[in-house]
Amino acid sequence: MLFMRNFIITLFCLQALASVTCAQDNPAQLLKKHELIAKMVLDKRYPEFKIRSGSLRLNQDSLKGRVTFINFWFEACPPCQAEMDGLNALYQNMKDSVNFQFYSFTFESPATIKRLTKKGILLFPAYALSGDETNTLSFGAGYPTNIIIDTQGIIRYFRAGGSRDKAEAARYINTRIQPLIVSLLK
Repeated sequence: MLFMRNFIITLFCLQALASVTCAQDNPAQLLKKHELIAKMVLDKRYPEFKIRSGSLRLNQDSLKGRVTFINFWFEACPPCQAEMDGLNALYQNMKDSVNFQFYSFTFESPATIKRLTKKGILLFPAYALSGDETNTLSFGAGYPTNIIIDTQGIIRYFRAGGSRDKAEAARYINTRIQPLIVSLLK
């Protein structure tokens, strides 16, 4: 319980820092914020939550027993756009593993998700949440944010931000994210 209280206080402080960082557009300050969040959440249990989006019902118990990849994005975000091809490949490569699950969340509307799916930009399921929900679930880190959770519900990977170059983003997903997922599945 003490961890959760400290976590909430730290998250509040980081969200306050985020508003300053975005306003100043200072990459060094943003990187420091992301590093602080990573230190705070890595090797900790993903906090309690409940999600309802369309037919999706998800909570912390839904994460146990399977390696879970969670992605947060929005359409007008250049690094989010850059990593879509890599995420599509990751999903296609891993989707048949019974011990793996892939969740992608955005504050965009269901209509936007449908349009991007129809255009072939999204080849993985994505779910619309409120801005507050995506902000809370991503620890206020911004976009894109990618998180990997092990079979016990422990956060093993956290990264916010990314390259604006499609090839570099795909290479990162292929050489860093997918191998970690595969190793956690063993």
